[in-house]
Amino acid sequence: STEKAEAGYYSVYLEDPKIQAEVTASYRCGYHRYTFDNPTQQHIMLDFNYWNGNATRNAKFRVVDERTIEGVRVVNGWAPQREIYFYAVFSEPFSEVVAKIDDKEMGAVSEGEGRKVTLAAKFNKPAKEITVKVGISSVSTEGAKLNYNTDVGFANASLSVWLDGDAEVTTKLSSKKDLFKPIEIPVGT
Repeated sequence: STEKAEAGYYSVYLEDPKIQAEVTASYRCGYHRYTFDNPTQQHIMLDFNYWNGNATRNAKFRVVDERTIEGVRVVNGWAPQREIYFYAVFSEPFSEVVAKIDDKEMGAVSEGEGRKVTLAAKFNKPAKEITVKVGISSVSTEGAKLNYNTDVGFANASLSVWLDGDAEVTTKLSSKKDLFKPIEIPVGT
C-alpha cells in the first residue's frame, strides 16, 4: 500500500499528481512535506471547507508575504462559532495565491473572506520538496504565529523521527507517544 498511518505520522502517495504527502504535528503546529516526482506546475491547495469534519461558517485569510498565509476559520462543530486561527509558512516562495470564494473564481488575491474558501499557492520555481508548517490557535492569528514559532522545532523533530529514525529527538516525542499507551485499571480491592 502507498498509505502509512501511525500515531503522530501519516503518509500517502498520490498517484495522479505523483506526489508523496506526509504530515505530522506537535500540540499546536502541523508539519506537511510534499515530495514531487515531477516538480513542474506545482501548487498546494488550502481548502477551508473540509477541515476536521466541521462545517465552515466563515473563513478569512491574508497573504502576509511570498511564503506566508494567515487567517481564521469559523466552524460549528463541538462548539458553535468556534474560531481556528492559523499561520502557515511555506519552505519555497509562491508566485501567487489564487482563490475560489463562495463558488466564484477570484484569480490572484492578497486577502479574502467567505463561507466557502479554497486557495491555491502556485510555485513558478520548481522544487523537488515543499514543506508547509502551520501554527494554530483558538485565540488569534498572533497566537497562531506564536505557536508556530514555539512548536515548529518539535514538528521538525517529529518528522525527522518518523522519516529518518533520528534517535536524538526520540525523547522529545515520548510524551506524545505516551498519550497512546494502554491504561491499566485496577479491578476490585
